[in-house]
Amino acid sequence: MLAQAPLPEKKTLKLDILESNSFVEYRKFRDLPRAPIGMGLKINNSYVPVSELSKYFAEHFYAFIPSPIIIPKDSEHWQYPIGTQIVHLVRLNDQEKTLFELRMIEKRKDGVWSFGTYLPEQNEWKLIDSATESKSVDREYVTEDQIRVRLQMGTVPQQVCSNCHMGTTTHNWPKDSPDAAGPCEMTPENPHLMTTWKADFEKKLGWSPFEKQ
Repeated sequence: MLAQAPLPEKKTLKLDILESNSFVEYRKFRDLPRAPIGMGLKINNSYVPVSELSKYFAEHFYAFIPSPIIIPKDSEHWQYPIGTQIVHLVRLNDQEKTLFELRMIEKRKDGVWSFGTYLPEQNEWKLIDSATESKSVDREYVTEDQIRVRLQMGTVPQQVCSNCHMGTTTHNWPKDSPDAAGPCEMTPENPHLMTTWKADFEKKLGWSPFEKQ
């Protein structure tokens, strides 16, 4: 049985954390398995297939690293620096691109990744401070295509997020250390990282995000 991943130490984050910190957006490379938007998600009282989620939500992925990711010569596993943060940002697909949810995993000093889900509240991101809690969402909005929708769902519990990463992540931890599983898409299997993300990172920050040994 996998151990429960820890919650983040930070209970709140600045609402503009992605703009004020040195995060660089990256592209996903697979459609399935994918992180669910919510539990029991319904649009206008009907369940929505995965293929139609982009009509109602906009998803973005960002990474912050305090120093280069080490690519060992003798290993297929990248070594992420302590303090690495990977963000999955969800916005409503309305004209305002309203902030909806921020999920963050962070590599701690002990080498274990913490998992947390934050919701926008009073001009900051506030952590759902429980591994098993699912907050109910019931709201209405109008999409960019002028579709009026009623969204009903429960947020994905942190325990579900961490267990999924440990079970389906793309080959980024030693086989005997599943509790150290971290990012799914931020791994050697993602072909965009060594090309477009690396170029965007170097253009924005002026140094390479990778160091080969």
